[in-house]
Amino acid sequence: MRVISARTLFLFATYLLFVIARSDAEETPIAEFSFDDPRLQITLPVRIGEDTFDFLLDIDAKISAYSAERSWTEKPVGYVNAKTGSGFRKVAIYRRPSSMLGPIKLSENDQVGSLEFTNISKKVGRPVHGILGLDVLKQHIIQLDFESQMVRFLASVPKESGTYHPFASQNSEKATLKFELAGSGFEAQLSTASDREFEFSRTRWDELQRQGHLSRIKAFTDETIGGKTISNEGTLDSIRFGESAFENVDVKDTGNSEAAGLKFLSRFLVTIDFPGKAVYLKPSRYFSKSRPRDASGLGLTSHNHQIVVSSLREGCPAASSGIRKGDVILNVDSKKSDDWDIVDLRGALSVPGKKLTMTIQRDREQLDVSVELADY
Repeated sequence: MRVISARTLFLFATYLLFVIARSDAEETPIAEFSFDDPRLQITLPVRIGEDTFDFLLDIDAKISAYSAERSWTEKPVGYVNAKTGSGFRKVAIYRRPSSMLGPIKLSENDQVGSLEFTNISKKVGRPVHGILGLDVLKQHIIQLDFESQMVRFLASVPKESGTYHPFASQNSEKATLKFELAGSGFEAQLSTASDREFEFSRTRWDELQRQGHLSRIKAFTDETIGGKTISNEGTLDSIRFGESAFENVDVKDTGNSEAAGLKFLSRFLVTIDFPGKAVYLKPSRYFSKSRPRDASGLGLTSHNHQIVVSSLREGCPAASSGIRKGDVILNVDSKKSDDWDIVDLRGALSVPGKKLTMTIQRDREQLDVSVELADY
């Protein structure tokens, strides 16, 4: 019988520990950030000097942009005509100021735009001071987890990331996927700037309307960087992605682009490998029915086994009822928060016209609050 020496066992054990440690390191995010917006607008904290600002995550923006309100210390390096929701506009281009995204230092060699974010801040419901675009993201693997409301920057693609989908357009830095619509295929770029399931060009919208695939169509005013625009929204009968068909889909027309937005992405755990030009999709709890459109204005997080109000949209039904940031929700319609799953609670807060009685704790005081949900 062969005897294994103590030194061999030691080396083998050391190797196993190295493999395990390396695997754990690969699974550990480089950085992760929470987002709690009830309408799924994802903002990330960017530190410039001593101050930290909310920047909108925009995975289909070619370059990042900083608020025109900041004091630029140097002259523009040039100007470009940028396409916005309301048409083209002249945008000043600067070298990126020294900036940090958590532990990630953003390259000062990149050029960034300078834009007004007043309209976007109104839409998001809080001050937005910039956009993080592909100039930052193209060198990273990012994961969008809509169940836990987390954005993760990863060193590698985790093993349990779901189905592999190469970018539909391998010549582009943008994440694009192929879909089937009205019997024919089309490509859509993934967008974290859209709060709908899909956005269509005006040409495709008109064609779908003629063919009878759209219903509940109405015009609405949309806030964009370029100002207010009039768009159409409606319900698409069905769209296919791979082997799955999705029905009664929330869509709008943008005039010039084809995009799969946040409500579609929320059906999955989404891992985008920008360097590898691939998307990995794993069905989430919202897969069968996309995350509902909030009608309360409450941003919620689970903390120490409590459901806490982490943000409030300005002028929303919850704010009008007197609820404040930091309140702890104890009961909703006599059902204890311990009995609510936060995903199910978001569903209960998505029915316009419904009246709810909520018991909240504020400091040492308990209060009963009546909230009438509305499409704010």
